Amino acid sequence: MKKTTHANVLNLKAARRNRLYEEIIAQIQNLINNGNLKSGDQLPPERELAEIFKVSRNSVREAIRALEEKSILQSRCLPFRRYAPAAADICTGRNGEP
Repeated sequence: MKKTTHANVLNLKAARRNRLYEEIIAQIQNLINNGNLKSGDQLPPERELAEIFKVSRNSVREAIRALEEKSILQSRCLPFRRYAPAAADICTGRNGEP
């Protein structure tokens, strides 16, 4: 016989925790996919992004690092670091495939 618990009766499931950097990644990818951020465009400085997203600079850094690893963003060394979308076909997730 199956044991009845409150979780079963109420149809409760484990809560899913979204990490802040994942939400930042999703927003930046949406900008790229919607054409609001194109190859060669620059993102605001890290400090400004942290203020916009209302998160710590560490969360912004983590999101940018993840996007760089996926070849979605490319870091450019200027007087201060700026980030720009990589090639358009990579940004749309096609990875160069037709």
